[in-house]
Amino acid sequence: MEGAADALSLEVAGLRAAFADIDGAIEKRRPIVVFARKPSDDADALRRFLAPLLARGDDRSDWQAMRDSWRLRHFSTCFGLVDKSGYRWRIEETEAHISVTFEPGDQPA
Repeated sequence: MEGAADALSLEVAGLRAAFADIDGAIEKRRPIVVFARKPSDDADALRRFLAPLLARGDDRSDWQAMRDSWRLRHFSTCFGLVDKSGYRWRIEETEAHISVTFEPGDQPA
């Protein structure tokens, strides 16, 4: 979560109420960080969901297939919104949290 001073930072538990903020951040091409504090059920679920991506170390996985089996549907909706908007993403995991940072790709034409 470091280096994202202008990022919209959202805890997994609060995503449902934050879709307007997500849309606004995408419109302004701001980075978005979605995280879950450890230890928590949300962090465990996020870790399980991201396990295939952590193992691959790239962003080519089919997130839609993983979404169907994951209980945090609001996060997958967020993931879909930023994917459609051309954002890149990266995963960070520490002792205290696990997070996904979404950053705008090239500006749309």
